[in-house]
Amino acid sequence: MRFNAARTVSSFMSTLLGQLGTRGVRLGRIAGIPVTLDWTWFPIAFLLVFGISSSLAEALGTPGAIVTAVLLATGFFASILAHEFGHALVARRYGIRTESIALHVFGGVARLTSEPRRPAHEFWVAAAGPAVSLALALAFFLISATIPVKATLPFMVIYLAAWQLAWANLILGVFNLIPGFPLDGGRILRAILWHRRRSWREGTRVAARAGAIVGAIMIGLGLAIGVLTDDAFRGIMLAGVGLMVRQAARAEELRARLTSGPFGPGGFGPGPASARIPDSVQVVRLPDGQIAVIRDPSPPPPDRR
Repeated sequence: MRFNAARTVSSFMSTLLGQLGTRGVRLGRIAGIPVTLDWTWFPIAFLLVFGISSSLAEALGTPGAIVTAVLLATGFFASILAHEFGHALVARRYGIRTESIALHVFGGVARLTSEPRRPAHEFWVAAAGPAVSLALALAFFLISATIPVKATLPFMVIYLAAWQLAWANLILGVFNLIPGFPLDGGRILRAILWHRRRSWREGTRVAARAGAIVGAIMIGLGLAIGVLTDDAFRGIMLAGVGLMVRQAARAEELRARLTSGPFGPGGFGPGPASARIPDSVQVVRLPDGQIAVIRDPSPPPPDRR
């Protein structure tokens, strides 16, 4: 039996995409929305705290470094949570319920029970997350600017945490504005094309193909960082995110080919997965709650008996 690397990776990513946010520790409800820590979140949180505290131990001492690391990790994941709540609360305004919000290895996800049915709704729901992140970046920059240069240790801890969180939120907001599905920028691009061309399917096709290119670039950069530098962890994480982006983009493009809009045939708007799905296609649930399909890159040969 031959080992097919592409098929194995595709199968693994399909399974991971389908399960993100479905298992973990329930934290409770915020604004009526269940919040969960996915099981993949815990090792990332540990590595983040360990890495930050190790890098700051010489400058702040072990206790100060640990406190700063915990503040940074907590603030970072709280920022991701706020980003997802931006999506969820704007979606609620348009009558779209959020099933849950989960933090996971690649960040966070708000599982919407349905998709926006108008381009304007899609645009504002997608733009809300990056807007929250950029607003938080500005707030943290202002906090860090109010702390004097020659501050005591407690204030230095607050300064470092605020400064790092400002950059983290800035990167989070800008990264999510990259115009490629499934990033928020890809959804914004789809909304614009959907409005201009009066076709959700055509907007999805363009945004998904852009997302596949973005994912491939991220994979290449991640591999280069892992091979050419000493920061293998960052390279692996970047390549992993790239794989997720590419897989989700391919899934959405194929889903668009096999669906009809909620307003009937013609593709003007998203709709449920078609009942006529080839045997070589796998049905999965994307992190945002959408049902998608991913074509098996290496379907089994026909039976020649």
